[in-house]
Amino acid sequence: MKLSLQLTGNKFNIYAIIKDDGSIPVLDYLDQLKTNDPPSFKSLLNLLKMHADHGPIKNAFKSRPIKGYNNLFEFKSKQGGRILYCYLPRGITVLIDGFPKGTPTKELFKNADEIKDQLERTQKNG
Repeated sequence: MKLSLQLTGNKFNIYAIIKDDGSIPVLDYLDQLKTNDPPSFKSLLNLLKMHADHGPIKNAFKSRPIKGYNNLFEFKSKQGGRILYCYLPRGITVLIDGFPKGTPTKELFKNADEIKDQLERTQKNG
């Protein structure tokens, strides 16, 4: 699985998942938000910049762990935009996917957790 560097900050470098077909789900989602929901797009972009420069967002209304999953989190805009992410060693944050509030999440979280597990295994094996 490949990663694409999106943002470099003082605390974290933020990468996005590149799927085998070459698509980058989180960027596709952000492009959609930029057109259809500019306030949510701006809010999420500001959260990503703040996270990269200052470290983990402590406000649970803006970022929180996903219950029932280890090392799986979401950034949240008050307008309803969501981005799933995880951490890797050496100050790496990986954006896995984006979705609007109200989307059924069970399958989405399961798929994101599988991607996260694959990334962690790849990191351990070099």
